[in-house]
Amino acid sequence: MIDVLLAVYNGEAYLKQQLDSVLNQKCSVPFHVLVSDDGSTDGTADILKSYGEKITLVPNLYEKGAKNNFLSLLKQCEAPYAAFCDQDDIWEENKLQTVYDAMIEGEDSKPCLVHTDLSVIDAEGKAVYDSLFAHQGWDKDAVTLNRLLVQNNATGCTMLLNRPLIDLVNGQNAQKIVMHDWWTALTAAAFGKIICLGNKTVRYRQHDKNVIGASRKTMMERAFAALTMGKKMKKRIAITYNQAEEFLACYGNRLTKEKSACLRFYIRIQNQNKLERIANLHRGAYNMQNRIQRIGQMWFA
Repeated sequence: MIDVLLAVYNGEAYLKQQLDSVLNQKCSVPFHVLVSDDGSTDGTADILKSYGEKITLVPNLYEKGAKNNFLSLLKQCEAPYAAFCDQDDIWEENKLQTVYDAMIEGEDSKPCLVHTDLSVIDAEGKAVYDSLFAHQGWDKDAVTLNRLLVQNNATGCTMLLNRPLIDLVNGQNAQKIVMHDWWTALTAAAFGKIICLGNKTVRYRQHDKNVIGASRKTMMERAFAALTMGKKMKKRIAITYNQAEEFLACYGNRLTKEKSACLRFYIRIQNQNKLERIANLHRGAYNMQNRIQRIGQMWFA
């Protein structure tokens, strides 16, 4: 059984198309959709009601916001596997089967996360980018703790989590989480394994109300923008240290010596002088995922 965890808020524009793509999955294992509406004021509630027993509505147990709504859904998940689901995308019909097959082949009773590439569409559903990984310059092999501490490449709407990973994430009440998917990826990298597939299993819709999404700029445009927004870049880097400190506080007594050392070494870097920071980012292989991003990382380290 797979629990599909759908967090919604004022999603009437695209919700029906997304729900239909989920419910029409060609999957050999049973799945059920848990939905949490975070206080919508548009027609979202009526759309959800029209699906009747095909979905189950559950409350948001935490404060409002997409991150908390997803973590609340995960807390209420009882299935052996869970898949996060955004309200505005379109799932390819074999999405669940693809990640489930990879999970069964690779999980080996360990905490395990499977995620995939995505294609990108606009508000009207027209193709924008064939591959989010290619557009963002992400590295499919960035699945280790040191790489993920500085930058996440695991998009929540493509993920499948197994029960050992679900229990680890649910076992903490972390506060300084950037987003639910990044935290989940860190947990999988620290305690188990991450499997990243090149398949595009989701049509990732970009519109003016996305909480977080794909950049519309080219790589060179993003590089120039980054170099002209020093405060913003430094704040982005500072967030990674805050999250690393939170992760160590939550899981420190359960980590292996190697993973604990990786976290502690990274956290110490923020208090060093610039030359030391650059040297130790390189030494610990805390590398962002493409050349331009790495240049920006070192420039504002």
